Amino acid sequence: MRPSPDPGPCSLRCVGIVLLYLVSIGVVVAFPIWCCMAYASLGALGESHDDLTREDVESYGRIHLPPDVRDLQARWNMVITKQWLLARFSIAPGDLPDLLASGGFPAPKPGPIPCRSSPGREPDWWTPETARSYLRSEIDRGEIIVVTDRPDRHVVYLVRRW
Repeated sequence: MRPSPDPGPCSLRCVGIVLLYLVSIGVVVAFPIWCCMAYASLGALGESHDDLTREDVESYGRIHLPPDVRDLQARWNMVITKQWLLARFSIAPGDLPDLLASGGFPAPKPGPIPCRSSPGREPDWWTPETARSYLRSEIDRGEIIVVTDRPDRHVVYLVRRW
């Protein structure tokens, strides 16, 4: 009579293979989910400030605001090593050339309004896409959108990145 083979080692090997298979499936499924969650939480690695003064906007925006600037709203954001400033304000049309020159911006021209001006969520007051008439000036790491809907005041949207 022949002795029957020992079922122990084969059973352990089969269990090990099944466990290895299940772990590899878990890694394949979990890794993309983890990547998406890490990308979505990049905002948690940064900071944002909405209580900027006129002086802050001039410093971060590398621009000189006219004396009669009105309705100034601004946000400074930083995520990891990227920083940017979003600002919205209104000026008299005659102040536009000096404003542009102080920031090194060329004369504005008609152009498309960008879909997004920053990688994060834009503030509720950031609404250049609602403009009926606008001009745009762009330089490296900055842009200005001038809404010309009203003849007596221009609404200016400023973006600076560094």
